[in-house]
Parts: sequence; structure tokens; C-alpha cells
Amino acid sequence: MYPILKYSLVSAAIVCCARLAAQEVVLPEAADPAVKTAGSELREYCGKMLGGQKSAVRFILKIDPALSEEAWRIRSVSDGVELSGGSGRGVLYAAYHYLEDCCGVRFLTGDAEFVPELKELPVKALDLQGKPAFRVRSLTTVFAKSRGRDAARRRINSQGWTTIAPEYGGAARTGSPAPCHTFAYYVPVHRYFKTHPEYFSLTKEGKRVGGQFEGQLCLSNPDVRRIMLGQLRKYIATDREKAQKSNQPYPKIYDVTQNDNQKYCVCPNCKALAAKYGNKQSGIMLDLVNELADGIRDDYPDVSVSTFAYQYTEAEPENIKARPNVVVRLCDTRGNQVLPIQHPSNRFFQEKLARWQNIARLSIWDYGDNFGPPHNLPAPSEFTYQDDYRFLPKYADIIFCEISSTIYPDAREYKYYLLSRFMENPNLDFRKESQEFANLYYGPAGSLFLQYRQLLRDSADAKKSFVPMYPTSAGMFAYLDVDTLKKSLALFEQGRELLKDDPVRLERWNIAGLALDRAILERQLHLTQAFRRAGGQTGTLPFDYRNVWQRARKVHLNYMDKYVVRQAVSPYFLKRAPKLVEEIKKEYVRLEGLLDLHEKACRIPDQFKDYPPERVYLFFPPQMSCRSKNVIEQTDPEALTGRRIRLYHSEKAPVKPYAFPLKGEFFRYDVWRGFYGGVIKAAQLTEPGWHWIKLARLTNLTASSVLVFPGWNHLIGVSDAYSGREPNDFDCWVHLKTEGSAYRKNAGEKVNSLYLDAVVLIRIDRTR
Repeated sequence: MYPILKYSLVSAAIVCCARLAAQEVVLPEAADPAVKTAGSELREYCGKMLGGQKSAVRFILKIDPALSEEAWRIRSVSDGVELSGGSGRGVLYAAYHYLEDCCGVRFLTGDAEFVPELKELPVKALDLQGKPAFRVRSLTTVFAKSRGRDAARRRINSQGWTTIAPEYGGAARTGSPAPCHTFAYYVPVHRYFKTHPEYFSLTKEGKRVGGQFEGQLCLSNPDVRRIMLGQLRKYIATDREKAQKSNQPYPKIYDVTQNDNQKYCVCPNCKALAAKYGNKQSGIMLDLVNELADGIRDDYPDVSVSTFAYQYTEAEPENIKARPNVVVRLCDTRGNQVLPIQHPSNRFFQEKLARWQNIARLSIWDYGDNFGPPHNLPAPSEFTYQDDYRFLPKYADIIFCEISSTIYPDAREYKYYLLSRFMENPNLDFRKESQEFANLYYGPAGSLFLQYRQLLRDSADAKKSFVPMYPTSAGMFAYLDVDTLKKSLALFEQGRELLKDDPVRLERWNIAGLALDRAILERQLHLTQAFRRAGGQTGTLPFDYRNVWQRARKVHLNYMDKYVVRQAVSPYFLKRAPKLVEEIKKEYVRLEGLLDLHEKACRIPDQFKDYPPERVYLFFPPQMSCRSKNVIEQTDPEALTGRRIRLYHSEKAPVKPYAFPLKGEFFRYDVWRGFYGGVIKAAQLTEPGWHWIKLARLTNLTASSVLVFPGWNHLIGVSDAYSGREPNDFDCWVHLKTEGSAYRKNAGEKVNSLYLDAVVLIRIDRTR
């Protein structure tokens, strides 16, 4: 257990450089690279703290075999301070803990640190020890060129695909070929598909498909298993040979996981094998991985085989348990990111943890990013970290949090700092840690930053919000409402004034405000509509969208240059970085195009003029989500806003879900299930042109609701209609147009097309 230390910081400042003190550091004989780094880090930071003055303190660094690998200890001895660890990494952690816990140094980000000025170094009555709460703590980094220094200072021992150099303790890394989605490496499609298509997954359409994004493997095929076992043994042997040559520890975890798609094999043999395990694909996967684990156990008893419980392998199997040398990586794909795992809205993952724990040793894959548009709008997920990392050690000792988006950051530096702190020690004080980072990193604007994050949390709680890893649209972020964003924007304006003479902190402040500005832009139509519903008049809206757009674009492109383009190290990322910058530029072109739509988006259609304006909720194409390359937004002069969604377009008769009857679904993320969302029959669309059609009456709409129409490639987030004060029942109307004889008899058009340009919800007035 970690002690809670108190210390005073005297005349402290962010220090960029200083002369080194003549600090005596005693290293063990044949010290490994990490121990040497511990010595050099002590010399450097003692020099900074003492202003280059000479110190009589003597540091003795040693590896203590009585300690576990990452355990560390700091204690006063007669001739100085002894820093020990169970390995070179443990000694390095001891050095960093001495600098932090005893001296007050703070490693805030990869390019910002806090170093106090001290008259003398703490040396007396020291006796501290600890070890990280999780055996493997994995976070990705924006500071790829630091070679792992940034990770080591945070006691992060894995960075996914990014290595940690030996001098920073190395990584608790996964062995070759990759940390995840490895089927494509074990049985490469370019090598085997032409001669052995039977090695790859058979689809429901009767085609064999393979490749990282196109298909999977046929796991019931004995030749596939033979090839995979041989390849696994080769990876282990090659990794150990390389490790021996470089005098580094070898990997002890090897990944065997499905490719990144959902096209698992449905051949008769795979179906029969799945039936053996309750018709669960996880059963086939575990059957395969158990066989591979058995095949290496005798020769490599210290190696574990890791696999996914993810997407189609997430459901726990029946009639099978994992071998002792198998680890199942359970992925929280359905979690609400703004509430702790133990909250009722995350019951699905709680139950998965409990059931999978009875089947296998677990590791946890947590998600801290949004992987779909609108990409990482402000989400107060940091308030969950302490609760989650106190809760999870009873289930797993390996934790990976995918907070990897360098492209759309939401207070990323702050979240990364807190994540790493609580991954190591979940018993730290959240308030103290948050305040310390904010005040050191943002200076006089630190308290404003924390007020902003609290505003987000209070609004998310009040709106009973649900933020999934794949949000459907900006319409899911109803807690980012006019009042919350107005107050937040005012805080950032105050901060800019406070930091106007501090260019370093002002840059950080503007980056922290980027997600806020993006929220205003992504939700600009929602915000303007809400403002008008509440009686706001034209010209009095509290947002200058054009000014926000100009600031956000400038900050975002500068951020991309500094943290994406310049940080790119591999040929892959060097090639990809400029493309990502172009994506950002295109995104701001799209957002700029919305600036002229506000009046049209607030104009209540004639069909609904008789309803009180405050009961009418409008959703137009820019507020909808198109999740397929065939479902696209287009211009149309006859559409209500000049925009429409093309849902279907083909010379052939429509296929499901675009064929009559057209079906809607009312999906609630809080219970993760769909409800009846209405049906439209052919007889309702017999005439050309646009038609208003009542789709359904929606009852008990929640803040996590989306309308799915006519299928999951097209979604409308309708959370803005939710109220915590009134009944949440609505009549749902859609504005549709069809073309082609497959939709209308005697239609003159040759191509069958289905278009939508508006969805309207009318709140039911229970007083009538």
C-alpha cells in the first residue's frame, strides 16, 4: 500500500534546465540500463532542485531479490538514501517516487514538468515502499520519440505498438507479431488464399473471405490450427533469440485474436463446434487458444496466450474453461464512459466480468475514446477512474485503456496523467491529484479548468447521459447544452485573459478548449434550435459560431502539426500523418457549411405550426449519422434545409432494410436494446415528391435514445428531446421521398431511390 505523503513546495517553478549537482550515486556492479537511468535521473533532477549546488546526499541503488519485479522501496540508511527494486524497472520506479513523493517533482506530460526549488534534499526518516496495483498498465502516448521516458515516469509499462527502451525499464510487452488482431499475421491471406481458400471464413453468402478488415479464419480447420501453432512457436523462439542478443527480458504474453471485422466463419464444421459451446463464437475461439496453449506449455511454461472477448466473441461460452496459461482480454464495448463500471448503466459489463471470471484469467481492455463521429466531444470520464481502478483488481491484473486519439483530444494530457496515477495507485486522492495537475499545468487558470470539468459532470449527471465508445451523432451529447457550453466558454475566455502573457500555458489552455469549441460547432444546430425553443430571439444567441470556428481550426491544425506530424516515427505514421491533417481540414469545411443553415434548421414546417414551439424537436440531415458509404448526405433544393439523406439508390429492387415495409427502431443505450419504432407501408408513398408520415409514438424516451431508420447505417441521436421534468412520450414524424418503380407504381425514374430530409418529434401534451 502506498503512503499518503505531505510536503511543502517552496518557491517552485516549471524548470526547463539547470546545472547538475555533484550528486553521488552508487550503482550495483554490472547495473542494467534501467538502473543506470535511475542514477542519471536522480543527478539531473537533484541538480535542478538545488539550482546546481553541491549536495552531500548519497544515493545507493540496488536490486533486491526479495521484492517482486516492479516493487520498490525508499529508506534512509546511515550513509544516505537507499533506493531498491525487484528489477531494474523497480529501481527506476524507486528513483521517480523519491523525486515525486519526497521532493515534490511532478512529471505532468511528456513536455511539461514541475520541479520545486529546494535548499536541501530529503534524507532522514524515509521508509516508503509500494508496487503498482496492476501487473501490466498500458496506455498509448503522443510522445513516441521519448523512447518510453514519459511512460516510465508514470509507471506505465506498456504502450501498445510503441516500445519502451531498455534504459526506461523496457515494456511488459506482448510478443510478436502484434498486441491484437493477429489472425492476419498467423495465416496471411496473401500467402494462403489462392491455394487454400478453405483456411478462411465462409460468409453467410457462401464466399470465403480473409484479411484484417475483410474476413476471419476457419477455426475448425485442423490445418489452420497446425499452421498457427507452428507460427506461434516460431514467434516465441525468434523473440527469445533477439532478447538474448540484446540482453533484455523476453515477452511472456502472446496474442491470438480475431481480425478487426465481424465476418466469422459459418461453415458446417464451425457451426457444429460452436453448438458444442452453447452456439457461442467465444467457445470456438477458446477451443483454438486452449489447443495452442497446450502446444507450447511444456517447452514454454512461463508463456501465456492471450485472446479477446470482443464483439462476436464477447458472450461467454458454455462447457469450456480456459487453460491456466490462457488469458482472456475482456473488452468493455458497451460501457457508459461517464459513469463508473459499478453504476447500474454499466450492468452489462459487470455481469460479463463475473461470468468470464469463472471461465478464465482475465485482462481488461477499457475504452477512453470515442471511435466514431463526432469524435471525443467533452466527456467527464475522469471522474470514473478512481472507482474503476479500485474495482477492477479483483478481476484482472492487466489493464489497457485505449485513450489513443491524438487527432481529437479532450483534455488528453489531464486524463492521461490521472489514468496513469490511478492505474498505479487507485488509493490516491482524486481531488488532490486533479487540483495539482490543473494548477501546475494551467497556472492561474487551473481552477477555471476544474470548474469546467465539474460543469460537464453536473450536466451529464442531470441529463442521465450515456456516452458509448461509438457515439451515433452529436445528438447523443445532450448534456452539452446551451447553458453548460455558455458557462464553459466564459471560463475559457477568463483563462485566455489570465494567460495572455504566458504563451506556453496559453497554448495548453487553447488545446484544452479545443474539444469545447468542437462541441459548439458539432452541436451548433442543436444549440440554436434549443435556444429558439426556449424563447431566445434572433441575434441574441450566446455563441459566435464563426469566431469559434476560426479559433478551433487554427488550434486544431497547430496541434496536429506538433503532436501528430512531428511525433510520427514509423514509415506508416510518417505517411499517414499528412492524410490525417487533410481529414481535419475537410472536417472544418463541413462545419463551416453549417453556419448558414441555422435559420432553416429552426423553421418549424407548416405541418406542425399549430403545436407550441417548445414541444417541437427538429432533426435535419446534418444532425444525423451516415455509417455507410452508400448512405450519404446530399444537396436538394426542394428539401426543407436544402439537404437530404440518400438512404438507398440502385437500379435493382431495394433490399432489406430499405424495402417496404420500412421499419424504425427506437434504441436505448442505457438498457442496450431496441424497441418498436414504427412501420411505413408502400401505400403511404404512392405519390411523387416529399411526404410527411407519422412513423410511431415513442414512449419513455431517455437521454441515451437514438432513432434507427430504416437500419443501423442511418441513425438520429434524439437525446436533446429528453426532459427530466416532463413525460418523455413523442409522436415521431419523418419526411420522405421515393423514386423508381420498386417504390411507386408507374414511376418514371429508372433508379430506385429513398430519401429522408427531416425527423420531427412532437412531445405529447398530457394535459389535453
